[in-house]
Amino acid sequence: MRMRPFALLALPLLAACASPYDRCVKQNSGDYLRLSAQIETTEGNIDRGYAIHTQTVPETVWEHCPRYKDGKIIGYRLCPETYYREIETPVVISVPSERERLKRLSRERAALQPRHDSVTEQCRAAHPPK
Repeated sequence: MRMRPFALLALPLLAACASPYDRCVKQNSGDYLRLSAQIETTEGNIDRGYAIHTQTVPETVWEHCPRYKDGKIIGYRLCPETYYREIETPVVISVPSERERLKRLSRERAALQPRHDSVTEQCRAAHPPK
């Protein structure tokens, strides 16, 4: 995926698209949501039998770029353009260790459940659906 500099400026605007209720829950239930995401990842690892490591790598290609003089194109030259792509690599895991990790994460999330429920209710009261 090619990322232009102006696209990076738009990322904060995309985050603003969440509803006030969603933003409220996310801001006040960070640990609960983080644990939920880790549980989902761990369950996927156990189901597959391996984890997936994702990394972003640069890839430079040479493209034809215009040469200008006095605002007019006078020819073309080769210029480097860097793109970024994600590579997924399978990683060996210990399924019994992942099951233990899943139990631990589930216990931690269960301990946070009452607070998450309370936050959800408070956010719903503060930002009722329209």
